[in-house]
Amino acid sequence: MPLIESISPWMFAVLALSLFIAGISKGLAGNRLPVLAIPITTLVVDLQTAVTLMPVSLVASNI
Repeated sequence: MPLIESISPWMFAVLALSLFIAGISKGLAGNRLPVLAIPITTLVVDLQTAVTLMPVSLVASNI
């Protein structure tokens, strides 16, 4: 089952919140997006999935 189909609304909210918090940190300090987002994201998904989501959020935050 693909990841997108198995995400519950609660899990999506935690993922979005973790990327939002990490994005705010990146905007303020210029770095730390993966440092904050990966530990928070691993609360709801496994480490491999969290690391896989990082390039997507890094590219999206730079657009």
